[in-house]
Amino acid sequence: MDTCVSQSMAKAFLNQPLNIDQRKLKTEAKLYQALLELHQTGIAFNKISIQQLCERAQVSRATFYRHHDTIADVIMVASLTFINQYQQQVDAQSDINFDSGSQLLVALLYTQFDLFQLIAWSQLQTRIAAVFAGAVQQTLRLRDNSSPEQRFISQFLGTAILNFNLQVATSPEPITQTTALKLFRGLFTHHINRD
Repeated sequence: MDTCVSQSMAKAFLNQPLNIDQRKLKTEAKLYQALLELHQTGIAFNKISIQQLCERAQVSRATFYRHHDTIADVIMVASLTFINQYQQQVDAQSDINFDSGSQLLVALLYTQFDLFQLIAWSQLQTRIAAVFAGAVQQTLRLRDNSSPEQRFISQFLGTAILNFNLQVATSPEPITQTTALKLFRGLFTHHINRD
């Protein structure tokens, strides 16, 4: 999937509320957990078969193919869910600005380390960066921040946010949440206008 298609998918998805039926949620949770377990065994991502994943998750192949084309789609769905969770948290705030938004993002990152470890393991950074860029672009549009450079800014910030999350989640030396928040604010202050 190229970057334009991924961004279109992300934008189309993000314009809709995340409505997933309970059976699909349970299936996604089983597949995600099985993928985490496989990651922890040390197997290379590209060596995992759909059959192997389905057996570990106790999900039929027919059910898998009803919702996914590839194993990477499990991580894509988890990434979209992460973005949706963040957007819901932002929407729930009465007053959102860079400080409160960055605090929400870093706090959510610390609940989702496994996701970013899976992204690094699966080498899906380029695809996931496009999804993050789509979310940033939607945010810029909602804030009436139209400019000729909007696509460039969205791609830059989406990739930078993803890379920050990946660095924190995969750091050999653990970084405290407080330190991560200070780093995030310091690194991104130059690229995001404060409200």
